Amino acid sequence: MLGSCYCLESSVVGCLLCHAGCSTDKLASSLAFHPPSPPSYVLRTAPDGTRVAAFDPLSDDPRLSQDWGASLRSCEVDEVTTRRGNTVCVLRMRRPGRDAYGTKATIVVSHGNALDAALFIPFATHIATQLDANVSVYDYSGYGASSGKPRVEDCKADIEAVVTHHVDVLGCDPGRIVLYGQSIGSGPTCHYAALAGNNQSSRSRDGAPSNRHNLTKDGKIAHKVGGVVLISPIMSGLSVISPPEGTGVMCTPACVFKPCDVFKNFDEVAKFACPALVVHGRLDDQVPCSHGVGLHALLGGGGGDGVGGGNGYGNGSGNWKHPEPYWVKNAGHQNVYDADPAQFLARMRRFVSDVSARASQTAGGGGGGGNDVGLMPLPAVELMEPVGNESRVKPAGRGDGGAPVVRDAPAGFAPQLMSRN
Repeated sequence: MLGSCYCLESSVVGCLLCHAGCSTDKLASSLAFHPPSPPSYVLRTAPDGTRVAAFDPLSDDPRLSQDWGASLRSCEVDEVTTRRGNTVCVLRMRRPGRDAYGTKATIVVSHGNALDAALFIPFATHIATQLDANVSVYDYSGYGASSGKPRVEDCKADIEAVVTHHVDVLGCDPGRIVLYGQSIGSGPTCHYAALAGNNQSSRSRDGAPSNRHNLTKDGKIAHKVGGVVLISPIMSGLSVISPPEGTGVMCTPACVFKPCDVFKNFDEVAKFACPALVVHGRLDDQVPCSHGVGLHALLGGGGGDGVGGGNGYGNGSGNWKHPEPYWVKNAGHQNVYDADPAQFLARMRRFVSDVSARASQTAGGGGGGGNDVGLMPLPAVELMEPVGNESRVKPAGRGDGGAPVVRDAPAGFAPQLMSRN
């Protein structure tokens, strides 16, 4: 970087774009996706014909199989075909009891870019137990046991197929589905939540609420989900290598190549028709906290009919509002859970409980918001603390020299799991 100009960085991006044949999809794929090679797990067919996942015995970390092999083998495995012809692997952890998908929340995880679904299972096991929720982790095309190659458009098709499968095949209540996107996973997560909740198409001509559904490109219903959790999210692909807007820096990649940008979450979050919890580490030097702050400020929606705004939870009348964001002290990109496990779980538990409570009230035709359901109170000192200057971490301070590559671990258990690069 020369002074307050990003001409050099923008020139590099321009050269890379030319090398990719002027294909933004190819460029984004080469920079954003880093699937473990070889994958951490394999799929086998059991004697009864079901598919079973197991950690690859050739994995470079034998502790995975020793410590978490049983958890992975206990997952139900689905292979779902997307509208782009790829087969996506889904690892599901279903809670005990009858009709778990109809009565409990289901968290659908879009993981970070340098791990596959099996590497997320240790953390998924933990939050499934702690939140008493079903958890499904899917692999993007080209990751793990999923076919194809990782592409931006394939990622979007992947999550569309996975959510459709949960609702149409597994019988999930869409209102109990929580989309959980971490870092690059915020891209497909925001895509689906925006597609399902675009306020413009959810109202009739006279402005009254409408039951009309948005459709995916293959004509499937984009189901209105119950909530969204964004962990260390990105504003957009090129924003990761550009300083925040309003800092007076010129010729940034995000500005020069704006038409070529991918995963434009800054455009998508305004279309949400469900509450969204944003979590970001204050000390994140890979995706600065300013990304999370910006996305939270741009969130749309609020209210039982998808109109209105504000921050908080249910207000007792069936309406909803976005919860306060959680800016995690002393946390970077990989450890927003590890920095304060109790607080992370408290936020997640309250959010998931509120989603389930609202879904129950909708199904029963009754009113009442989440705060009437005995949800866990949050420590007042943590509720709304300004991020201040920590939200503007300068890209020049990143340990990787500002390279447009972010390698993600799970939100928790990072020291134990992710040494793979």
